[in-house]
Amino acid sequence: MSKARTPEQEQETREALFLVSARAFLRDGYEATSMKMLAAEAGCTTGKFYSNFSGKQEILSELLSVLFEKNYEEAVKLSAKKDSFFGALAFLDMILQGGALYENLLGIYREGLALHETRTIAEAYLAKLLSASEEREAKLRIRVAVGAIPDYLKQCSEWEYEALEKLYLTMLGTMLGRSEEEAAMYAELLIKDARPVREKAYDGIVKLLQGRKKKNVKKM
Repeated sequence: MSKARTPEQEQETREALFLVSARAFLRDGYEATSMKMLAAEAGCTTGKFYSNFSGKQEILSELLSVLFEKNYEEAVKLSAKKDSFFGALAFLDMILQGGALYENLLGIYREGLALHETRTIAEAYLAKLLSASEEREAKLRIRVAVGAIPDYLKQCSEWEYEALEKLYLTMLGTMLGRSEEEAAMYAELLIKDARPVREKAYDGIVKLLQGRKKKNVKKM
């Protein structure tokens, strides 16, 4: 008779499966990766994957939660340098930058932000940055701004990122309630900080790819 697994062991298995999946999505692309491929890489059955995740979308949503949290942490630091609006715009810019700089992250953000629950997570971080969680108009503006990101990501695969960055940041700034002139000023300031913001925001990606050695989940 097999020995009953503890909740801690179950959680360790789930985390190991998530890490395998995150690496595969970032390395090979979300659309190109199937549950069968993930199971093969983890050294387990697809059944084990499905006993921990309902499917690829749930894993994708969790991966974006990790990325959004990292982006939020860096945006808070930028808020302290100027103001909360600067931090909020930085949060959105880090999504734009990630999609422009990492081919597979482009698909991850585009597919992930098409999911209602994932958009809600991004909206919640923006609301925290703007201290707007209870303001109905502000929440609507935030929803519109986050909803515009997938359209941008479609464009940035066809056009030069640098040519669109200021335009889209200005557009997003106006969606969040600033005048076009003020939003353009913030966008220009943010673009000057693009390199350090980008490096800090995507340290998490490198850590995911270089993390601890893969375990054979079949034995877990």
